[in-house]
Amino acid sequence: GDQSDQFGKAVSALSELVDGLESRGQDISDGLAYTNAAAGSITDLLSQARPPLQKVIRETDRTAGIVVADHEYFDNVLNTLPDA
Repeated sequence: GDQSDQFGKAVSALSELVDGLESRGQDISDGLAYTNAAAGSITDLLSQARPPLQKVIRETDRTAGIVVADHEYFDNVLNTLPDA
C-alpha cells in the first residue's frame, strides 16, 4: 500500500531527474569546464599573490611591534595631529 506508493513516487521522481540531467548534459558539462578553468585561474592568482602578501603581513607585524614598543610616542603623535 503506502510504502509501494512512496516507492513508485520515488522511482518516478528519479526518472524525471535523470531525464532532466540528460537534457541538460551539455550545459552541465560546460558549467563544470568553466568551474575548472575558474579554479585554475584562482590558483594561479593566489600563487602570484602569495609572496607579496607574505611580505605585507611580515611588515605589518614588524610595524605593529614597533608601535607597541613605543606606544607613548605614537599616542602623542596621534593626539597632536590636526583634525581632518
